[in-house]
Amino acid sequence: MNSKAVSKISLIYKIIFSLIIISGFLIRSQFNILVLFSFTILSNIFVLVLTIATIYFNFQSRNKYSENFQKLRSLSVMLILTTGLIYHFVILPESISQDSNYNVFLYHNIVGHYVVPLGMFIDWLLFDDKGHISRKEPLICLSIPIVYFLLYIIYYTVGSLIKSSNLSAIYFFMDVNTLDYIHLIKWALALLLCILLVNYSIYFLDKFLYKKENKKLIN
Repeated sequence: MNSKAVSKISLIYKIIFSLIIISGFLIRSQFNILVLFSFTILSNIFVLVLTIATIYFNFQSRNKYSENFQKLRSLSVMLILTTGLIYHFVILPESISQDSNYNVFLYHNIVGHYVVPLGMFIDWLLFDDKGHISRKEPLICLSIPIVYFLLYIIYYTVGSLIKSSNLSAIYFFMDVNTLDYIHLIKWALALLLCILLVNYSIYFLDKFLYKKENKKLIN
């Protein structure tokens, strides 16, 4: 398949993908300021912004992106895959155990936690140039959830002092009401280790695909 055909397929894919992400936001039954503190929402917004920017570049006939933009797209893959995996293996089982009526199959839930992570991974896998992820970038990516966690603790502590009552936690493993700081730190370290494994899995996959593409070019 020639490069023009691939570019058209890539563009159509990204347009459909961005519309699905937007629909996931619009169909939410509840939307308040607390939702914006959700790592899922923030990572979905990040993916949407980068996808729309990529569509814009395509319409500008810029099929090659800057090195920094490529790095941002790779970063978004790491972040959104982390979102999906932590939801499926950590948050979902806990939610079901706490509420037997928990509805997994809400449209915005499926889109935000499954469709967007898988869709972004496929987009990167099929259409992005490889070899742009350096060895240190998985560690840089790890700093984002660390900053998120610290900001959340500050928000929770200050907000509780202002309101003179405990705020509701977004995630059970960040709930200061039910967990002491030792358990909070244990959860944070365990999740950071999982995130690091995901990040370096993407890094090694990127290197493998880059070498494979170069071998094809040489042959």
